[in-house]
Amino acid sequence: MTKYKVACLEVYPPEILSQMLPEVPADFEFNCAKSYDEQERLNLIADADFILFAGTFPLTAKHIEAAPKVKLIQKWGIGYELIDVKAAARRGIPVTITAGANATIVAEHAVMMMLAVYKRLPLVDRNLRQGKWMKAVSRTFSYQMRGKTVGIIGLGNIGKEVAKRVRCFECRVIYYDTVRPTAQVERELGVEFQPLDKLLREADIVTLHVPQTPETDKMINAQRLALMKPKAILVNCARGEVVDEAALT
Repeated sequence: MTKYKVACLEVYPPEILSQMLPEVPADFEFNCAKSYDEQERLNLIADADFILFAGTFPLTAKHIEAAPKVKLIQKWGIGYELIDVKAAARRGIPVTITAGANATIVAEHAVMMMLAVYKRLPLVDRNLRQGKWMKAVSRTFSYQMRGKTVGIIGLGNIGKEVAKRVRCFECRVIYYDTVRPTAQVERELGVEFQPLDKLLREADIVTLHVPQTPETDKMINAQRLALMKPKAILVNCARGEVVDEAALT
């Protein structure tokens, strides 16, 4: 039986591979990288039919041209900015993503970050490890999410899941997106649309869930940060390039 070869360019521990390998169909040969060595990557893809890639490093034209048999590049995740899609297009190789597959996981992570900031969890944890119990003093700098306004920038798969979760904290939820959902979806999620600058002025918590594109590059810049409330917090579970990091200082 002819086997299709899958080159997985990410490095996974045995615990993860033990879950993945039983799912591989009999007519597929799954080869996973053991390191992020460049030569190992090139060797893996040299006779691969499919490339599986999660975005730990750039997948360049060099890699694509070194894989003469490749029929598909599968991105494990949603962003494809690290893949040279033009090089893939020249070869007629489709590039696919797993839109929505990690939406709930990222949404939970975003809410965790909100709570960690509001409760100053890193500070409290660090002091506790040093034997300092901050129960009394933490009351002076901790906040609750109840009654706060959460502004979601990007109401895609992840943004929608964030909206569902923060509503459980009795938050008002506002959002901005270049593509608005239907009024029915807005009602079901309990969200209201606001122009971007107005959202930044009103939100106590701003959470980013947009892709990295030329339009979103540094969309949160010094001018927009200045619009935010003095005690507002910014959570970025999108891409680092969406925020002008120099402006944060």
